[in-house]
Order: sequence, then C-alpha cells, then structure tokens
Amino acid sequence: MMFPWILASAVWSAVLPAQPIYFPPPGETMEQQSRTTPPQAGFDPGVIGKLRGKAARWALWRWGRLIHVEGGFNHKQDVASLRKTWHAMTVGAAIQQRRIPSHGQKLSAWLPDLNAKDAESSWWHVITQSSGFDYPHDSFPAYRPGQMWTYSDKNPRRLCDALARVYGKKHHRDHYEEVLRAAYFDAIGMRGWEAGFSRQDDGIRLLLDLEDMGRLGLLALARGAWNGAQLIPRQFVEELETKRTSGMRVNYDGPDDGKIALDPKLFPEAPYGFMTWVNTAGDYYPGADPAWAWGSGSGGHYILWNRNNGVVFAAQGREEAQAPVARGIPHILEESLAGAVSVVRDIPYAHYSDRQLRLDLYLPAGKTESIPGVIVVRGGGWRQGDKQGFARIAEALAARGFAAASIEYRVLPEAKFPAAVHDTKVAVRWMRAEGKRYGIHPGRIGAIGGSAGGHLVALLATSAKIASLEGDGCNRGISSHVQAVVAMAPVVDFAALSRGTIEFLGSSREQAPELWALASPVTHLDAGSAPMLLMHSKTDRTVPYQQSLDMLARAKKAGVAADLVTLEEAPHAFWNSAQYFQETIDRAAAFFNSALVSPQGAARNFRFSQPIMQRRIIR
Repeated sequence: MMFPWILASAVWSAVLPAQPIYFPPPGETMEQQSRTTPPQAGFDPGVIGKLRGKAARWALWRWGRLIHVEGGFNHKQDVASLRKTWHAMTVGAAIQQRRIPSHGQKLSAWLPDLNAKDAESSWWHVITQSSGFDYPHDSFPAYRPGQMWTYSDKNPRRLCDALARVYGKKHHRDHYEEVLRAAYFDAIGMRGWEAGFSRQDDGIRLLLDLEDMGRLGLLALARGAWNGAQLIPRQFVEELETKRTSGMRVNYDGPDDGKIALDPKLFPEAPYGFMTWVNTAGDYYPGADPAWAWGSGSGGHYILWNRNNGVVFAAQGREEAQAPVARGIPHILEESLAGAVSVVRDIPYAHYSDRQLRLDLYLPAGKTESIPGVIVVRGGGWRQGDKQGFARIAEALAARGFAAASIEYRVLPEAKFPAAVHDTKVAVRWMRAEGKRYGIHPGRIGAIGGSAGGHLVALLATSAKIASLEGDGCNRGISSHVQAVVAMAPVVDFAALSRGTIEFLGSSREQAPELWALASPVTHLDAGSAPMLLMHSKTDRTVPYQQSLDMLARAKKAGVAADLVTLEEAPHAFWNSAQYFQETIDRAAAFFNSALVSPQGAARNFRFSQPIMQRRIIR
C-alpha cells in the first residue's frame, strides 16, 4: 500500500457554491440556524412529504441552510457506529494541526504494545478497517494490513487509544472529550454533545442530536473547512468519502462485533472510505450520484451528504433497507432537485445563408428575472464536438442560479478562423438581445470554455473593440462584450504555441503574422478587457501551462482583474474528470457570482484566498 501524500500546507479552501455556505455560529438551538424553504433551496415543494416517515427524527440542509426538521431537533442519543466517521475525521484534524505527519504513519509510533504484523498497521489501515488486528481467527490466516476488510471494534478502540496519546492523554478513557474538542468539535460550534463508553469497550461513543449531526455533515460537505478555517485537509475528506477498499478481501461476518448485512456476491469489495460508507462504485444506491457518502450506526442513526448538490441529511431511527437500495433517500433527494434546472433545446441563434447554429439553454428553476447568463463553449481542437460536449457544465451552472447556453459553433473542415470567433460573439449578442424572454439580465453575461473553447472565450474577454471579429449571423449592432470569463487551458498566444502551420489559422506565422496576432487573445488586452479567471494544469501536454501564466502577467500589467487557478498533475481537459469536475464548477460559480451577481466592481477585487488546486492520485 502506498501513501503518496504528506500534508505540507493547507492548500484547499471551502467549496464555493453560487450562494455561500452558511456556517451556523456556536450553539444548539434553532436560533443559530439559517432557515429556508424547499423552493428557495432548489427542491420540489413536495420533497418533505416524500421524506416523511423515512425516519423517526430527521433534518435536511442544503449548503448549510436548514430546510426542515421532523421530530425533536435536540433529542440526544448514542449514535452507535456513526461515531466512526468522526473519529476518522479526528485523524485528519491531527494531520492538519501537524500532530502527526500523515495517515501513512504507523500506529506503533503511539501504541508501542503493537507487535509483529500489527505493528505494521498505519492510521490508513485502521480507518479503512483493514488493519488485520482480528487475524488469525478461526480458519482465516494472519492477514497483513491492507489485505482483509473487517468491520471490527478493535479498529475504533485502537484508533481512540492512539488519538488520545496524540492529544496528550494516556488512553481513550482519559477525558477523551477534550481530544474531540481540541480536534474540531469546538471549532465547528458543537455544544451539548457527550462522549462515553460502552460495556464492550469499543472505543469512544458519542451522544448527539440532529443539530450536532448537521454540523458534522456540513464540515464534510465543506471539505473540512469551517467559516474560512481549514480544520481537516481537503484531500483527507475527499479520500474519506470515496472508496478505499479496492483489491481487499471482505469478511462481513467478522469477529469482535464485525457482522454486516452485505452479500459478498453483490459487494465483493466493501463500499467504504475512511470509516464511512460510500456510493463511489454506484453499487449501494444504484442510479444515484456516486458522490453520496454517509456515516451510520445501529438504530438508524445516519448522516448523509453529497458534495455535488450541497445536501446534508441527518436522521435518528431511520428505516433500514437491504443493500443495494433501489430507491432510498438519495434517490428521493435527487429527484426532488432535478426540477431545479430546465432545458430549452435547439434554439437557433445564428444564421449563415442556409446554415443555422443552435444552442441549448439551461435555466434555474424558480427564477424569472435578472438571471445572470453564461455562454458555455466546449473544446475539441476547433475540429470536433457539439453542444452536448459541455452540457454537464451548463447544467451544473444552471443549478447554481445561472442561465447557461451551451452552443454549437463552426469547426474544421467546415470553416477556419475567424468563423468560430464570430459564432461565439453572435451567441453573446443573441443572449443580450433575446435573453429577456427567459429572464436573463442583458448586463450580466459571462462565458466559460475549455481548450479551444477557452481560446474563444478569452477572445470574448479581450476583443470587444475588434470589428473584424464580430462577424454576421444576427443581432448586428448589439454589443458582444461580456462581463466575466472563465478560460480553462486556453490558447492565448499562437506565436508562443507553434512556429509551424496551424490548420485552424490556415497559415504559418511567417505567411500571416497579422492573422496570428488577431487570433491571439493576448494581443487585444487592455484596461477594458473583461475580468477573467484562468484554470490550467501545470502538466498540460496539449496547451502549455505557460500560456495562462503569460496571460495572467499581461492582464495584470494592463490593469485587468485576473486570477489563475493552478492544478498540479492534472490532465489537459481536467473538467471532464470526475476527480476535478466539482472543484471546477465551484470555482467558476464563485467567480461568476462575484462578477455577475455581486455589486458592480466586486469582480475586480475577487481573489481566491488559496488559488492553487493540488491533487494527487492515490494508488
């Protein structure tokens, strides 16, 4: 087993939805909550009725705002094995606080009584329940750490003992509540909770109410951050909520209270992260978003969250269902959110003789006026693709409150430069002239694109004054100026990209230097250019990272508000990867929210507090 990352610095900031996450102040009453309604939160009004009866007591939040409580909000109970997720989070807190170097450290550094193969177990092995502490047992051999997954009480017991020593205690019975308070419980405003023990001595038990459970779920949803402070490394949270058991054997009838109601034929590998159940493989909740993760304990105690849609659902006395669950709470919540976006397809927006270009317009539900608009321009090397290429991005932006138009545009071999530029400008003019029928504000229009699309939207940002790039199509005389641009892995300077012939331009630089300059967004930068957010991978092998670095430097020199989000070791089209998609949307939505929704001028002061995206693939 490899542990390729050790925390060097806290490089992640909180998820940034179109409306900021609400972090309740310390306390345990309704007064600390920000209340909202299902429609205001983007849910179908009937979602409460669909959830009613699914648990004795439950509460639903979206982006930290409380939508509904069923039963006692402050009814405190022992949440059984649900505690394990939050003990695992304490390991993350210890890493963040530099009390331990990484989850790859061996537990024997803190528990010297571990010997033989058990001394090889790391924090990672314990929080993935693959320590092997139970073996040999009956006919099972002495599995080494990382070989066998078992839901054993030895893991939380050893984990709490080790964490107690990390935080200066003798063992887990030595005022362990002080460990949790120092780790992160105090930092997220937890009040009224209790820590205790069970007769079987299976580690620290937690007595929580729905209010406490909501705070814990919100911490996971916010990627380990709370109100601007990073309490748990973001990458740790992302590992916690995704499957970590690939290649491990399973024993669902293990010793030390290790019996789990899963069929090894249906689940040959445990759907498990760091002491957390996960839907990464789509096997526990078939058809539901793989991003769902949850901690659970006997008696129906349950904290469910989804980083993609901002939902936290906490329950006590929840009805249990045999996995796989064909229609569970995740399915109900997703169905109730599906109505949050509507799509008007195949709207004609440009006409060239007998050629007609179309777009698909994704609209947020419940908004009918002053909607900020975004032109969505897919990549494809100016040669391939259609408006479905960035449909997922358009839909995600619409779910955040933007009217997103995913456009088709002319590509090779049909047309060379500047045809594609003309098309994107016509799309802006269409949205400005015709968007009012869909409630789009004509003065709040942005654009997002990747690769070739990144080049085209970068030109939208810089070339509003260049008449030769306006083209025909429709709505001549309407401005094609945009108020904000997100350009992902864009080509911005053809001269720095190549010295040969570029087919899109139809010539070499020597043959047509003016054309190459005209096609390069950096050529047109001036103080009137639109604010822009650049995103680029350092290891991009298609469009060099230097392109965005140069654009950033020149933009700042010209007095243009610009920022760069750098990805370490990501592919060229990182937005197509599940690993990077949500972070891409979070960053783009936050930028557009600042530029198109906030008071005028806010975008020019907009900066990500930590603009570096850093993610390693864990093998």
